[in-house]
Amino acid sequence: MIYEHEKREKKAVYVGPRPGYPELDPRGWNVFDTYLLDRHLDPILARANNWYPALYSDAPRVVIPCSNKAGVPYFQARDVTGRAKLRYASPPASRDDSIVLVWPMESAKGTVILEGPMCALAAAMLGYVGIAVMGNQPSRDVLLHLTSHARAFQPVQIVPDADMITLGIEVLSWLSQEGVSSMVRVPPKKDLADMTPKERKLFLCL
Repeated sequence: MIYEHEKREKKAVYVGPRPGYPELDPRGWNVFDTYLLDRHLDPILARANNWYPALYSDAPRVVIPCSNKAGVPYFQARDVTGRAKLRYASPPASRDDSIVLVWPMESAKGTVILEGPMCALAAAMLGYVGIAVMGNQPSRDVLLHLTSHARAFQPVQIVPDADMITLGIEVLSWLSQEGVSSMVRVPPKKDLADMTPKERKLFLCL
């Protein structure tokens, strides 16, 4: 999947005051919970990682704050209606080295690197640090950022979307050059979030 920020960053460099995060919509919590539960994802863990509901880009969305070394606002906002023009919307600003980090409730037993935020949440539900690179074309800055976390929480598994195995090979090669051992695992369905909780557990928990 090509994310909107990947298309935008190829066209122009953002100039102007950096936008902040969307305003929380307190009326959206029920939809927030329902959307995640319908995908067999944990809304409590999502809230613990500062995800929240908002109206953004003309649709109710789950806002997913990102991590970057500069500490500047960046986020992904996932449409929960299935009708928005953009499935994922992001602010009109440079992404820099932003990644989505989803921390498990307990001590992490390793790292799983994936494409999308929902997959990162699914990995964290099983006790891993979930890292989403938000697309299939991670920049060198993104790879540098994720390496610091992967190095700290091993073993490292890379789970690309089933239709984008090249992402897994690229991250594997990068981590190998950085001295971090990892392995690529291809999901039996589209991605980790598309699997049932039982399938995820059998797949990830070696």
